[in-house]
Amino acid sequence: MAYHAKESLNFHLSCLLYAIISFPVAFLMPILLFLAIIVCGAIGLFGIIFAIVAAVKSSDGVAYRYPMTIRFF
Repeated sequence: MAYHAKESLNFHLSCLLYAIISFPVAFLMPILLFLAIIVCGAIGLFGIIFAIVAAVKSSDGVAYRYPMTIRFF
């Protein structure tokens, strides 16, 4: 259980970090505003999808590792 909690926390902190980085880039370069909106939407969508996949895998007893996760813990 602790493994899955750490993985989930690391993944969602990584998603938050990616979103925080994309916002200032969008406002510094107005040309990239549309791209930053798409990136933030994709981050949110992937966060939901991968959380559901991880919940299903963990209920089956499989140790699931989220993609593109920075290991904080």
